[in-house]
Order: sequence, then C-alpha cells, then structure tokens
Amino acid sequence: MSIHIRFRTICAVHLWHDFLLARGSFEFEALAPELQESILAGYSIGDSLRIAPADDTEVFLARHKIQFRPQSTGFALAGAVSESGTEPGRFVPDVPLPSDFVMRFSVEVLRPAFLEEANIPFSRSSLFLLSNRTGTATNGELHLTRSIAAFDSGRAYQAGDLVVDQAPDPEVLLEAAEDVSATPAPAPGKWVELPAPRFNAAAAYDAGDIVLHGGAVFAAKTSGTLPAPPATASWTRLYDANLRAGVSGADLLRGLPRVARFPLAVPRAFVTVTVRDRDGQVVFTEVQLRRDDQLLTEVQLSLPTAPPGLYALEAKAPDGTQIPEVPAAFYLHPGAERGVPLAIIELSNPAGSLALFDPAGHVQSTEYHVRFRHKRAFWRYTFHGDLSAFPPADLGELIQEDPADRSRYVTNRPLPLTVGLVPLKNFDGKRPLPNPSPSSTRKEGGKLYAEAFLKN
Repeated sequence: MSIHIRFRTICAVHLWHDFLLARGSFEFEALAPELQESILAGYSIGDSLRIAPADDTEVFLARHKIQFRPQSTGFALAGAVSESGTEPGRFVPDVPLPSDFVMRFSVEVLRPAFLEEANIPFSRSSLFLLSNRTGTATNGELHLTRSIAAFDSGRAYQAGDLVVDQAPDPEVLLEAAEDVSATPAPAPGKWVELPAPRFNAAAAYDAGDIVLHGGAVFAAKTSGTLPAPPATASWTRLYDANLRAGVSGADLLRGLPRVARFPLAVPRAFVTVTVRDRDGQVVFTEVQLRRDDQLLTEVQLSLPTAPPGLYALEAKAPDGTQIPEVPAAFYLHPGAERGVPLAIIELSNPAGSLALFDPAGHVQSTEYHVRFRHKRAFWRYTFHGDLSAFPPADLGELIQEDPADRSRYVTNRPLPLTVGLVPLKNFDGKRPLPNPSPSSTRKEGGKLYAEAFLKN
C-alpha cells in the first residue's frame, strides 16, 4: 500500500539583482521580451547569495511537513496539503501552523563582488530585515522591503542613497549623486532621476531616448521637441515604473548578540533601558547605574532567552531624552559576535495582502519579491604615457577633472554599473572608452568613482 502526499507551493521568494538583469543603460523592464527570457534562463541568484533556513526554522519546517526548495531566483516553500472541506479546489496544510509562527532565513554573501554591484548601504554590524510584516504591495507586486522613503529636508544623504520625491504618489525615484547636506528640496545636479529622466517639454529628444512621465517609462519614436507622453505618434510605452521598491536604508537594522554593550559619549548618573518586542510588549526594563556613585560610562543589554527578531530599544538619560549612542531598533541575532548575515528574511502570516494563508487557513501560493538595485558612479579615466597632446579638443562625454592635471577625465554625471555596454562618445573623436568594472569603485570627496586606467 502506497501513501500519496500532495505538496503545494505555499510561497516563493524572488531576489532580483539589477546588475545582472539590466543591459547597459536599459533596465530589465525596458528590454525586448525575448532578451528578458534569455537573461532569466541564465539567471541564478544562488551564484551570489546563499539562502538557508535558520536552525530553529529548519526544525519547524520538518515538523510541519514543509520543504525548502532553492530556485534560480530564490526559494520556494512547498507544504503537504489536503483539499479544503469547505472550498473545493483550495488547500490547507496537513499540519496546521500556529497563528504566531515566524520562519527565518539567512542570506549570506557568496560572491564578494555582489557588494560592489548592488546599491545598498552595507555595514558589517547591520543586516537587512526583509519581512512580509513590514513589506509593501506596490505596482501589483508584494515586496519584502519597506517602501523607499520620501525625501526629508531635515537630513543629510550619502552618495547612492535612494529616496522618492514625495509621498504619497511619488513622481520619480532619486539617487544621490554625491554626499549632500540638508536642503529644502533635492538640488538639481546632485540627484539622478530614476529609472529615467523626467519628461521635459522644452527639451529636444533623439529617437530612442527614454523618459519617465506619469509613473511610466517611454521611448521616443522620433526626434525633436515632442508632446508629452503618451502621445502614441511620438512615444512607445515601455513599462510602469516601480518607484518605491528596492532594498534601502529603510530595511537596515543593527544586528546584536544576546549580550551587547554601548559606550556612552557622555557619562550619565543613570540610564533607563527598555526593550519591546515587535508587538510592543516589554521584554526587558532596567535602571542602570553604578553602585560606587561614579557616572555610568556604558549601557549593557542582556537578553539570554529572548527569541531572535526585531526589537525596539529605549535608553533614556535622566532628563528623559533618548541616548544617541544606543540604536532605537535592532535585530537580535544569536551568534552576532561572529558576524551577521547580509539579510534575514522573515515570513509569518500578517493580516492583509502579504499573508501566506487566507483567514480560513487556505494556502495562497504567495509570490514575494526583493530587489537589489545597481550602483551608479562617476566614471573616471586616468591616462598614462605621452600626454603632451592632452587634453584633446574633443573630450566626448568627459570633462577634465583638474585643469592642472592632463591625465584624468571624468563623466559629468553618474552612470550605471551593469552587465552590457553603456556607450560613450569617442574620446578625441576616435578613441572608444571601456566601461569601468564595479570592483574599481571607490568613494572620494563625497562621490563614488568607477576608475579605468588607460595607456595613451
């Protein structure tokens, strides 16, 4: 007698690395369908990132007859199911899951170049929390990332930071071209408009130029001064832009071990420490002071039995203000003393569209997405050899970086770092320029530069 166990996909998580998906200046969404299909056929996020269930999640999956299945775009969870007794054609897990379950999966970097290709504010002491409790539904897709934040006139930004121009109803995604201080509005020239420059009624366009207008990306059919899209005689609609999706600083959390210490820049008489879990319940509270009547020089945190996950942390000075050296939120990650992963993916069953199961417990086969956007940098070319004829009359799309230095030339705007060629006009009218490698990227003077060294 054979026993047949029926499995159904509970959910799938897709991780998209724009560096590998885009081609030159064209985002993946703008490519021809046959080229998209060819790219996806060779795409494997597992070459860059290792995704695996946490130890306790591995036990949980086995107990509930759920299989972890790696895929080229991420992973899927398939569970043993039976047909619903109330809704034919729908399925429920053979082993019911508790209402408060949380499944955790670590994301580790396998290929170090990934960190040079992805536009993420990477920190070795922090991790990205990717969760269907804090994720968002945007453009018909469910993303495990928080929405990219709107521009904040009260804060400074680092080169590469991503914001939308406004919330709600953003018109454009912006990437900081350089470090910028607090300003009332994004300053022209210091931000790159994404996924394409916004349509400008006064500009002259060449056929094939790409613009953003009304939340969609269009390609010009003809050249000249054109009417606003979507005038079908002048523009081809390529795709709807997903402006708020992508891993960003909004998803970054300090990763802490079970015991952590925070040195105080200003010693205090005492500090009141309170930790709350993701549901707002207090799991730890203590007034810390020294018994020898000396000022307190560090805050200590000890959570020996708390489960891994997201926590809020208050550390208040005697006057009631939050102490800035202590993070307001953190992710408790056992083993953080040895280092934290790039990201933690958490899957639970929140109310709303990002749930794994509907209110009756039926499997929804939910599809989740995580997008790693690619970097942009100023491209710098340094020439060696005989420079007596430099600078040439025709610099193409470069400018001389320093009038006193004839060897260095740089683009006047950041350009994308992707697979495929981003064409530049010939230098000196006849010399083609190679695209720099992402591995050559470094920060200098508040800007990111991707460098290429050429012999003249």
